[in-house]
Amino acid sequence: PLRSLAPEAVAAAVPALEDAARDVRALDAAGRRLDAGAGYDALLRRAVAAVAAAPPDTLTRIDRVRLTEILAGPEAALAVLNAEAPAAQRS
Repeated sequence: PLRSLAPEAVAAAVPALEDAARDVRALDAAGRRLDAGAGYDALLRRAVAAVAAAPPDTLTRIDRVRLTEILAGPEAALAVLNAEAPAAQRS
């Protein structure tokens, strides 16, 4: 879905994407309380993969990091941040 939107449309949709990501995490937490976490793990992995696969001109680096943090936690977000850091910052 992100691939089919114009960059301006995605930029305008980022707050809604963050809200949806929070809703998915809340659903995941509820599912885990009901011992149904495995299905939500797959859903979260697909959502993180969709964020990672978004073309660079749709989501900014910080948007990808923030959405990843909401969906998969701070360690995953840090990995995205480090992977996308300019080469000069990694050295």
